[in-house]
Amino acid sequence: MDQERLHVSVIGPSSAGKSTLIASLLVHTGQPVPNGKPVRSLVDKGPFERIMGRSLHCSYHVYQTDLHNYVFYDNPGVRHIRRTARSVSIADTVILHLSAEMPESDLKSLRQFALMPYVYGIKQIFVVVSKMDSERVKYSQEKFRSLQQQIQDVLHRVGYKPAQVTYIPVSATTLENVTHKQENGPMSWYEGAPLIYALQTAPQNVYPTDQPFMMAIPRRYHTNRENTTTAFGRILSGKVSEGMTVVTPKGVEFVVKSIQTFGTNIKSAEAGEVVGIRFKTRGAVTKVKGEKQWQFKARALETRPDPRYHILSGSTLCEASPGLPAATEDFHCKVIIMKRKFNIEDYSIPTMRAHVACGPVRWVAFEKVFDRKGNVKAENPLVVSKGDVVHIRCKCLFPALLQPHTDFPSMGRIFFHFNDEIIAAGVVLRSDGAISSGRKTKAATRC
Repeated sequence: MDQERLHVSVIGPSSAGKSTLIASLLVHTGQPVPNGKPVRSLVDKGPFERIMGRSLHCSYHVYQTDLHNYVFYDNPGVRHIRRTARSVSIADTVILHLSAEMPESDLKSLRQFALMPYVYGIKQIFVVVSKMDSERVKYSQEKFRSLQQQIQDVLHRVGYKPAQVTYIPVSATTLENVTHKQENGPMSWYEGAPLIYALQTAPQNVYPTDQPFMMAIPRRYHTNRENTTTAFGRILSGKVSEGMTVVTPKGVEFVVKSIQTFGTNIKSAEAGEVVGIRFKTRGAVTKVKGEKQWQFKARALETRPDPRYHILSGSTLCEASPGLPAATEDFHCKVIIMKRKFNIEDYSIPTMRAHVACGPVRWVAFEKVFDRKGNVKAENPLVVSKGDVVHIRCKCLFPALLQPHTDFPSMGRIFFHFNDEIIAAGVVLRSDGAISSGRKTKAATRC
């Protein structure tokens, strides 16, 4: 397992200073700032990101010194739950980055951010309050304590205990309380460790190496020049090596060409490591004159299996072995409702997030409703209220691989959102997926 490198996902509202914090750390390692451009341009490199002054895409940045080796994932705001959740799903810990000048609207969206790491099983989070050096705050300890109390109330309702949360006031521009502390400085009242040293106390998840290979894919890249497709993600179980045959949820098999970890080629990798697995793609299928686009894609998928069309962001790779699990069709889950009273028809097709998978599901029926003490309140109801614990029978409308939470915790945590608002979160109780026999490509057949 990659124990030396810690993967940290930085989440928070827009314009809170996430990019400035990561960019200041990169400058601390010696990276130069482009002339005439702000410091955050080291992180927000897209033209629209620089014009709007905020992050629109998820990106990773390596911070490496003699004592520390971190990978920071910069994420957009709350309106991009899908992109943010993918980086949280592969992170070891999370930094909840807030501004000391944040408005009331950011406090309302704070629960959305806190729910994601809690659902994905992250046990320790760090709340960073930046912009303490602004004219309105002026390093005020009272302002920090007031924000800490409000944030603590929200995190407690989500499920985090006070011992699982670390609060750090920082100044991202001067890196005070980020890389160092000033004994006689304006924030000398803070008694904790700087952020870089506090991250070392974060516990890392344990991934099984004695089980078959399984990997979730938050991002997928295709390189036309090298004619390869790279699947980037964290290995959840087992081991992978060059020449190994892996299979997608739809049962299509491919052969691993090479393995990389942040620019370094390696022969094999095991559970817990974040790697990029490369596959050789095939030549393009010629489009017939008069053929519609959807007909062409269907024929290309059927006649010539290609990693570009089968290995997608949000998908899963497994080891090709007898009895391997296939895409889930129906599953039963136990969730807690986080929205006010509503009818099942109002949110009959919400968007589901499970590990890195994202797509629509159909709520077939509310089977049972429990109260907080575990007593059955109703069976087969049509209406549920906020705070109810509900057993739901669902039908998956996209190819996703789910596992019961008791068998595979990282593949059994889910939450549902509708219009970028989380309405329910819980775990998978039972997955009714068929057993896939697999369809081999020519390269896999020769192995």
